[in-house]
Amino acid sequence: MVKPLLPEDRTYLTFEEMIEKESKLPADKRIDFVTIVTPNFAHFAPAMLALDKGFHVVIEKPIALSLDEAKQLKKKYRTLAFFFLLTHTYSGYPS
Repeated sequence: MVKPLLPEDRTYLTFEEMIEKESKLPADKRIDFVTIVTPNFAHFAPAMLALDKGFHVVIEKPIALSLDEAKQLKKKYRTLAFFFLLTHTYSGYPS
């Protein structure tokens, strides 16, 4: 029998479910960070929830759709001891 790549109890239907359930696991068992590679309009909510629940965040640009959302994220992560990384995957890409 082929073992599934991901155990069923670690497969989630929504980011809310994933972040909530993972946050309840012991530190040595839970995910190390949340990476957000959703469409642009869906960056803010998972980033904020991940920070609220104690996860490092890696987010693809743009950080948010509005300056207000970006400022909220900045304010949040500056009060915590977590990494908040903004990637620019296509910077320097010739096309």
